[in-house]
Amino acid sequence: MESIIIDKQKKKGFFVTEEYSAIFRLRPDLVFQNGNEIKSFLFRKTNTIPEDFIERYSETTTIADKEIEKYIVFPKKPVKALFDLCVKLNIGLVYMSKGKFTTEKPSNKYSSVELIAEPEPYRMPETHVFLSSDQEIQERKSSKKIIEQINIRYKKAIYPFAVEIDKMTNVMSPEDLKREILEGIKKCEFFLGILNETPSPAVEWEIYRALEEKTFENIVLFVKANVATNKTWEQLIKHIKLRYVMDRKTVWYIPYDDNLDFEEGLRYKIMNLISEIHKKNGATFL
Repeated sequence: MESIIIDKQKKKGFFVTEEYSAIFRLRPDLVFQNGNEIKSFLFRKTNTIPEDFIERYSETTTIADKEIEKYIVFPKKPVKALFDLCVKLNIGLVYMSKGKFTTEKPSNKYSSVELIAEPEPYRMPETHVFLSSDQEIQERKSSKKIIEQINIRYKKAIYPFAVEIDKMTNVMSPEDLKREILEGIKKCEFFLGILNETPSPAVEWEIYRALEEKTFENIVLFVKANVATNKTWEQLIKHIKLRYVMDRKTVWYIPYDDNLDFEEGLRYKIMNLISEIHKKNGATFL
């Protein structure tokens, strides 16, 4: 459909420009210009799109004092709820219907009063992840970086809970620190543990507490795939395996080779987690 749209716009005197794409709140796939007129097209491979994508796309209304005519391109006509939202936010639609190329031009038929009166779109609930690892390992720094990147992209979807013991011990007694950690484990919906060759009584204690406080499906352990790590955490791993034999419950056990492998696995797991949260709340996440 991209080539069809390019041909149609060329016949109307529009040419493709790369100048404005990065300015959009949600970047379109194609931007056309003809003098003071600008058109943008966002392509979808499926017949759906998250509502917050539509909202972000609609937020860019002018560029250099030029109004933008925005479109979303679907393989076929979207469901009524998405169709109506596009109309409401002044976004045109392009889709195939009965073998024909159909274009619905943007419309301003909804007033701003009607928009304000509408129920607010779905927002992902605050989700907290307890981060348990040795304080100095690179994987801990990578975890914070990846979660922060996802937060920026999806508007604070995930909140990490990481107790920095070297800082906290300056203002808290050991008993208060342990209480703070336990409250954090209870508060957080998910527990993320990272195990490598370095033994850590603090991490071991946190994981045993998590096994008591959390449902097993909400516990994720990244374990470095080498003999030294298996030896260091031998008793803990045996305990988890025993719980599986006795209760048929197990945690998410994800081996990794190095930091790059860890980052890839964590990014995939976090995105999958966000997707599952959306599904449980009856929302779509792509």
